[in-house]
Parts: sequence; C-alpha cells; structure tokens
Amino acid sequence: MALPNKQLHINNIYYSIYSSLFIIAFQLIEARMPEDHRKKPLPAPPVYMDHKVKQSMQTTPTPQREVVNTLISSYESLAKNGQLDRMNKTDILILIAHFREEDSWSEALRLSEEALAIHRMDKELLTHQIEILLEYKRPGEAMEQLAVLEQAGGDEITCTCLRIKAMTQMDEVEMARVLLTELKYRAPQNRMTEIHLLEAQVHARSGDQDAAYHSYKEVLRIEPRHRTALERIWLASESSRNQKDSLQFHQELIDQDPYNGMAWFNAGQAYYYLLRYEEAMEAFDKVMAVLTHKRCVNCHPSGDRPRQGEDSHYHNFGVRRGADNHGLPALRCQTCHQQENNNFSGVPGAPEWSLAPIRMAWEGLSRVEIARSILDPEINGGRTLEETVHHLTEHELVLWAWEPGVDANGVPREKPPVPKEEYIKAVKAWAEAGAPIPEE
Repeated sequence: MALPNKQLHINNIYYSIYSSLFIIAFQLIEARMPEDHRKKPLPAPPVYMDHKVKQSMQTTPTPQREVVNTLISSYESLAKNGQLDRMNKTDILILIAHFREEDSWSEALRLSEEALAIHRMDKELLTHQIEILLEYKRPGEAMEQLAVLEQAGGDEITCTCLRIKAMTQMDEVEMARVLLTELKYRAPQNRMTEIHLLEAQVHARSGDQDAAYHSYKEVLRIEPRHRTALERIWLASESSRNQKDSLQFHQELIDQDPYNGMAWFNAGQAYYYLLRYEEAMEAFDKVMAVLTHKRCVNCHPSGDRPRQGEDSHYHNFGVRRGADNHGLPALRCQTCHQQENNNFSGVPGAPEWSLAPIRMAWEGLSRVEIARSILDPEINGGRTLEETVHHLTEHELVLWAWEPGVDANGVPREKPPVPKEEYIKAVKAWAEAGAPIPEE
C-alpha cells in the first residue's frame, strides 16, 4: 500500500513549503521568546505532521510500518481466498485505522464492510464505518448504520456525536445545534475536546466562522497540540478576520510550549496577514479618498437628479436620471456630453457619460458602505473582484476624474486628492490583499 510516486512528489512539495513557512514564522516572532528559549535550537516541524506526511516518505521501514505491511499482505491474501474470517478483529481494526490515517478511505470502507459481514453488530467496526461514510459525505447511509450501532448498544455520547455530524452534513444545522447544546451539559470532561471540535464544525457548516474560531480555541485550551484544531483555526481566523486575536492566542500557546510547531506556523500566518492588512488599509484610504470625492459622487447620486460643480449642486436644466441612467428623452446626457471635454463651453465629456445605476448610489454613504456596495455582485452588476478592479482602474469615465477640464468660467475643475497612478496602484494593492473592509 505504498503511496504512488506522484503522491510522494506532492507530499515532498507540501513538506518543503510547510518547513519554509514554519521557519519564517519562527523568525518573525523569535523576538518575543524568553531569553533562555532563544538559545535553544530551532524546533523541528511538529510530530503530529510527520506521521501523515514524513512517515509516508520514509525509505527505511520502521518496525511499526513493517507490522502494517505484514498485515496488509495477510489481508490481501486472505481476502483473495475468501478466508478473511481467519484474521482476528484486532488486526482488522489496526488496518482500518492505518487506511484512514493514510487517507485511503475506499480501502478503509471496503475492509469495514467485509469485516462487518463476519463480525456483525460489532460496535467498534460500526463506529469506524459510520465515520468513514461521513468522511465520504454519505450522511444518509451513516444514519442507517447509526441506527444499527444504537441497537448494538453503542456508547451514547459517541452515537450523539455521530448523529450531529450526519445532521450537519444534511444541513439540519439547527437540530444539530440543539443536540450539541444538550450534549455539552452531560458529556464527561474527558470528551470536551471532541465536543468543542464538533461544535466548531457545526458553526463552520452554518457559515459562522467567528463562532467556529472560538470553538477551535476551546479545543486548543484543553489540548494545545490538537492537530485538527491547529490545522483549521487559521482558516477560521482569516474568514472571521480574527487575526489579531489569533496572533495573541498562538503566542500564548508558544509561551506554554515553545516547541509547538504548528502554533508558530499559525502565529506567522496571522502576523503576515496583519502586516498585509495594514498595507491594505493604507490602500483602502487612498481608494476611498477618490471614490468619495465630488468628481465621483456627483454621478452617484442617491436620487434621480445628478449633481455638478465643486459645491455638488443639482444639475442645471432640471436634468433627470431617466429609465436607462442616460437622461430623459428630451434631455439625454449625450446631447451635451460628448466623448471628451469641451473647454470652450465648459461641458465635461468622456465615453459612456451617464449616471451610475441607482443601486450604486454613493451619496450619503460612509466609506465602508461604499466599499461593500462595489464588492457586492448583487449591487455592482454581477462583477467579480477582478472585474471591479478593471472597472475602477481602466474605465475611461472613471479615469476622467483626473482630466476634468474647466467649468463654464474657464476655471479648472478640482481633481481627486490622490494622483491617478497612485490611485490605480492602491486599488490593485487593496484587491490583492483580499479587499478587506475596516469595521464601521
């Protein structure tokens, strides 16, 4: 059951990237370490990762690996001859656990089915099979087998946990939460790690990444080296924008155990994001200085009347929006506004001169509200982030703001407070950082 060469190659790449990020994380936060810790050698990547990646890449078999390989050979031989009943249950459970650890879920499922045909109503085998079915996202079949496990006298806490997992996958999240709340009151203390981890998964399924993040923290408070929680908390922290809290929390874990490798990695992730977030906020400020300027807001009015001039007064001649944002039939925008400025009359011009759709009204909105509107596909006309960046940095009507011409008196119109090239760079920098929006 050795991993294919392609998978070994992928694992090597993954491990190289992981190790590099680990070292960067260590260096980023090394200054926080107590003086006596700084003199210690750089900790190796954590053991809980080795067993899944590094062990798969080992060329020299370990005694444990040799035992597993012997069991695999025995299993394949007995299964081929229809004599699997000669294999004892303990060895079968070892093999199932091994297949699951190696992510060989199809092998694990097949062996559990074959074993249950021999050891009917066995609680350990049934539990394994249900967990494998849930890993395969087959909650309906898992619920059927769960009924069998309950009939066989399966552990009540375990059965409830499996039911919650299945219901969560079936999007019965509210009922899963009810069961989870009841379970937290009656579960023994030694099962609370499992309960909090399950709680995080329920929250994540419902889209509440902030609650999921805090549940993962509860897991790590009990078990600071819990592999799954350490692997998932950084994603929950990014999705819920809890990086600042995440950095502080992982620093606390590191203070308790300076050799907690994944805690260093997560702290490095949070630290890197916060650096980028600060840069993104600087870019955001520049972008919003432009989008809230009169050159932009005058054509993003909250009503049907466009505004004009440095004082943003209503447009002359009683001009109205019209059905297509290009004015009423008798007063179309293009009647006066041509493809370029007319410096003789003072009438501004640019391609596609029009009002922004009413759903994109910015007049009276805060910077945060404007940012949300330009990123919301239901408001911005279905644009992706990439398309929004293209519109904000390349559309000729947007860029007209830096070439606004002169008014009817020959006085140059005011330009946005940020130079055009600096604005374009800021839009792209903000987007590349994930277009974060600050709190109100």
